[in-house]
Amino acid sequence: MTQYAQEHKKELREYQKQYQLDNKEKIREQRKEYVKIHETKFRKYYRQYRKTKRQNDINCRLADNLRGRLYQAIKGDFKSGSAVNDLGIPISDFKLYFECLFYDHPETRRRNDLG
Repeated sequence: MTQYAQEHKKELREYQKQYQLDNKEKIREQRKEYVKIHETKFRKYYRQYRKTKRQNDINCRLADNLRGRLYQAIKGDFKSGSAVNDLGIPISDFKLYFECLFYDHPETRRRNDLG
């Protein structure tokens, strides 16, 4: 950082904030264009990051596996594997229960009261 920048840190920060407020649309368009041009680079980086993360972090791997199995089970495309059997209730009942956790309206409250 230059000496001028160090001495005028506050003024420069304020100028940057004001510039961003005045040019929101222009900045948004520039970012969209940048992402569009470098899309493959971003995808490649993200794939490598997720691959490394899954290899090194057991919690990440378990969460990904559970998320995938749960999605398949709810959509009806599930295997008759132990994850579904260990759940202990039919997938349709689990789906209703799970919906009740996120939606707060009379129908889900009634379902919660039933069990």
